[in-house]
Amino acid sequence: MTQVCRLTRAGGVVQVQDLGRKQSMHHGITESGAADRQAFLWANRLLQQQHDTAMLEITVGDVAFDILHDVRIALTGADLNATLNGSPMDGWQSYNLRCGDTLAFGFPRSGLRAYLAFAGALDWPQIYDSYSWVDKEALPGTPVLKPGGVLRLYQIQPHAFQTAVPTRFVPDYNEPLTLDLLLGYQAHLFPTESIATFFKTEFEVQPASSRMGYQLAGAKVAHEIEQLYSEGIAYGAVQVPPDGNPVVLLNDRQTMGGYPKLGCISQRSGAALSQRLPGAKVRFRGQGYDEMVREWDQMMSFLEVEY
Repeated sequence: MTQVCRLTRAGGVVQVQDLGRKQSMHHGITESGAADRQAFLWANRLLQQQHDTAMLEITVGDVAFDILHDVRIALTGADLNATLNGSPMDGWQSYNLRCGDTLAFGFPRSGLRAYLAFAGALDWPQIYDSYSWVDKEALPGTPVLKPGGVLRLYQIQPHAFQTAVPTRFVPDYNEPLTLDLLLGYQAHLFPTESIATFFKTEFEVQPASSRMGYQLAGAKVAHEIEQLYSEGIAYGAVQVPPDGNPVVLLNDRQTMGGYPKLGCISQRSGAALSQRLPGAKVRFRGQGYDEMVREWDQMMSFLEVEY
């Protein structure tokens, strides 16, 4: 086991993430995992390692590390103005770092969450076969990475040629976003006019948005549905509270809830939404189940992920 880096500044949020907990929801433990799974998977592909290898998710930025051992890394996701020894770094590629280097992240230029992957396996406690923990759950033994904390790696991999994601596959987190929505079994509870309003409205991401869910504001999606019996909540569920402002539930969502739901957005849409800053504009469009599954399968196949 090798000490690889020390966190020296943490103005933003730094969390260890993988693809989330397995078979935990029925115990009241949320799924968690990397908010932008597409960026997460690309980072591991750049390092040619197991697709679900845990890494750091850095939200907002204002974070710095001292490098304690030669190590190969990959940066994907948001452009948080990363620098290596004060020199700008491009995202969506791998780098060979040396002992004594300083890796720092500024504030968002594009996107919200960056992914820092290491060529090797992180030494970090697990829960439900996952390295992902949720601070608000306050479970016994919840690990927290604070300034002064050191990350360790098992099976550290040697330096190699730098690799980069082709430009055509790098998302633009500043462009207008349209989310693909599969209407669900509760959609019929909403008036036809409200569903029409929902699909033609440009919503704005609200400051209270988080890994738990993205709160949107725009034209009200009116309904007179009394609160339903609580039930399990799927990833990407779009629930509509009494105030008519949709909430898109993501990785750290509550496991049960009783607000009516229009349906669910796709995995790809959820990844893109998780990178939007407050004030960003989003719309919805309908998508069929077969098309949604086919698009996700194609991406997983392209990234050589078996699931």
